[in-house]
Amino acid sequence: MSSLLSVPLGERAVVLKISTEKELLRRFYDIGLIPGATVTCLHKSPFGDPYAIEVSGSVIAVRKKDLKKIFIKEAKIN
Repeated sequence: MSSLLSVPLGERAVVLKISTEKELLRRFYDIGLIPGATVTCLHKSPFGDPYAIEVSGSVIAVRKKDLKKIFIKEAKIN
């Protein structure tokens, strides 16, 4: 199973599962980052961390270490 970190910039993926601590999981769920959601990887900061992703019409910054805990079902090319 690959993580959201493996999705190239500009491509989309469908979230399969999120394996992180309870507090962060709740934050992700609150913003719509849930299993079944489609996520687009938009940008990577100049130093490589964090990444900007789009989910449910919002752009959020997610740390690289947290992207490794978001597992995807498949990647879709725009």
